[in-house]
Amino acid sequence: MYRQGGIGALVDLYEQALLEIGKVIEDISDTFLSSIKDPEATDEIQTVLSRTVS
Repeated sequence: MYRQGGIGALVDLYEQALLEIGKVIEDISDTFLSSIKDPEATDEIQTVLSRTVS
């Protein structure tokens, strides 16, 4: 299940964080998510992650 080495550990952490973000936003409508667009973001995923971290 876990990847080996330092880079593997970081990838495991990133993967877990993305899964958790997915659980948090899964019940949020697409309409609402698109209404919080970050004007500085270059794509929708960056916008959602930017807003989630903020």
